[in-house]
Amino acid sequence: MSLLDELLARCNRHRRFLILCTLAPTLLAGILSILLPKYFRAQTRVLPVNSRLSDKARFSGEEISELYSAFGSGDDLDRIYAAARSETVSRKMVDSFQLVDRYGLSGKGAAATELAILKLQKHTDIRKTEYGELQVRAWDKDPGVAAALANAMIGEVERMHHDLYRSFYAGTVASMKQALDRVTVTEDSLPDASLDIYRKSIAEFSIAMQHPPPAVMLIEKAIPAARADRPRIWLNLSATFLVSLFAAVFSVLLFTKSASSAP
Repeated sequence: MSLLDELLARCNRHRRFLILCTLAPTLLAGILSILLPKYFRAQTRVLPVNSRLSDKARFSGEEISELYSAFGSGDDLDRIYAAARSETVSRKMVDSFQLVDRYGLSGKGAAATELAILKLQKHTDIRKTEYGELQVRAWDKDPGVAAALANAMIGEVERMHHDLYRSFYAGTVASMKQALDRVTVTEDSLPDASLDIYRKSIAEFSIAMQHPPPAVMLIEKAIPAARADRPRIWLNLSATFLVSLFAAVFSVLLFTKSASSAP
């Protein structure tokens, strides 16, 4: 008798056991999948903007716009990916959407915010795709909240980028103004050409500070989903059925005697 024949013979003799051990977990998985809360998924996708567009010369150089592409590189994608995954963005989402109350964590005291951040991270997925884009996905029981959350995360990345950009140029402008003021109130003097360079640079930096470039270009805006994404009932049923069937067949082979040795 071949191994396959032996396997079929044992399974045939213990078919009731196989059916029970396979269908019972599968039925339980189906019931739990139906009873579990439904979560809706929302997704937004963006492309990075070229960081060289932050060069102040784009406002004064006639040819500068032709040198820089609007689309960013892998380094620019890494920067917005790091910003999107930062705790600053997570905390902003927790505060803006009152996730401590929404996740039922208001009774956790001082640890409530940290627990809400951890749960938010479990309900969001931020990844760089092979197409050079940033994909942000969010899950929530309310499809509208899921869409708003995904869009708000991209909006917060944009805001962070603008704040950092303005802070950098504001510091430069303040430093140059202080240097120019020191020259005008002391006996030391600079040539008129150098003073003109200072004034021109201050004007250019001030213009750049007031007009920060975007950090991302929106490809797909998140919208409320029509159907729940979690739990995936058919996937749960299929996985449970296959695992239960394998476990049942393995138990039959391990704990039962062969057909030739049976009385």
